[in-house]
Amino acid sequence: MGVTASLADAQLRLEPGNAASCGFTVLNNGTVVDQVTIDILGEVSAWSTVEPETVNLYPGESATATITFSPPRASEPLAGPVRFALRATSREDPAGSAVEEGVVEVGAFTEVSTTLTPRRAHGRRRGVFKLFVVNRGNASLNATVSFEDPDEMLEFRLRRRKLHLAPGLLDQRRLRVAPRRRYLRGPEQHHSFRVTVAPDHGEPTLTDAVLVQQPLLPDWVLATATATAVLLVAFVAMWFSVLKPNIKSAASNAVDAQMSPLAAAVDKAQRQAQAASNAAGHAGAALGKGSGGDAPAPANAAPALTQPVDYRIQADSAPRSGNGFDTFAVRAQRAKPLDVTDIQLQNPAGDVGMVEIRRNSTVWLRFGLQNFRDYDDHFVVPVRFNKGDTVVFAVSCKNPAGKHCTPALTFSGRTTP
Repeated sequence: MGVTASLADAQLRLEPGNAASCGFTVLNNGTVVDQVTIDILGEVSAWSTVEPETVNLYPGESATATITFSPPRASEPLAGPVRFALRATSREDPAGSAVEEGVVEVGAFTEVSTTLTPRRAHGRRRGVFKLFVVNRGNASLNATVSFEDPDEMLEFRLRRRKLHLAPGLLDQRRLRVAPRRRYLRGPEQHHSFRVTVAPDHGEPTLTDAVLVQQPLLPDWVLATATATAVLLVAFVAMWFSVLKPNIKSAASNAVDAQMSPLAAAVDKAQRQAQAASNAAGHAGAALGKGSGGDAPAPANAAPALTQPVDYRIQADSAPRSGNGFDTFAVRAQRAKPLDVTDIQLQNPAGDVGMVEIRRNSTVWLRFGLQNFRDYDDHFVVPVRFNKGDTVVFAVSCKNPAGKHCTPALTFSGRTTP
């Protein structure tokens, strides 16, 4: 009873985006008519098909099914050998089912995606851009970043121009571009440049951008200074020619008219002040005896409108074989919103894997651990976490030999009413 099976080609090699087929023969060894189901086991099942999936066989009869493999041109599956198994299951005798194993060798390809934002930055002393590089190939990427300035008017500052990216990962870096010469006044100057990301194998990607250099002294400063000087000269002239003589004459007349009543009023006020001073002296002496001295009045300080905050989250994650994450130090902002202005990621042990910073269940930032040892970022526009939102630091550790991942996240900002 049962079935036997054989695979026509147990070793296949193909490039991502292409397809290859092989035959799978099934033989009914039983004495009754049997129905045999053929299915694929392993990672290849996501990108392979069986035709037909079910065959009906008389005793001693055999049939051949066609297995077609079509790996997508994407970061998964990874380049290299991928093992699989074909199973022929007998309906009449399940214990007599057969399994045949094989290997598909997936070829490597390189594909790099580069983005530079913004494409046009303004500044008097420098412009700040963000460079995003994504490895869309199915093998590890080693690449070099270089810059081309046709007019040789710019200086480029980028921390680490060498890139190493695992398949499917994103690398984000801050690029500072500064003009070699500055000027006080004049129109804006446009400086074009090009960023090239060249992998060790494959075609480089080119991205163009523009730095709009502005004068150190804006035009409105000179216009405002000129208008202020004109108004000041006009006011001085009016003061000495019109306002001062009229004010002096009016003041003299008013003093003469009020001098006599004012003298009497001053004398009366002095007498009343003396009497009040004497009464206050007696009251103060009595108060001093009763209370033991003067008590300072309490002062109420105005409440602060904002309050700075600073958190550090230390992770300790065991290696994983799958794509799951461990989450650490979940902090709920229940009373007030939180505006995050700065983050710092640390990977002192050189761990391998991936980390995510999430708002609730939504991923805000994702980084490959192997791409940094110490990374910091500052946001001109703070990232808002509303009341009730949760800040989550998630780690997917891929270290070998059971070594735990110990990255850390520090973020700071302020709370608002």
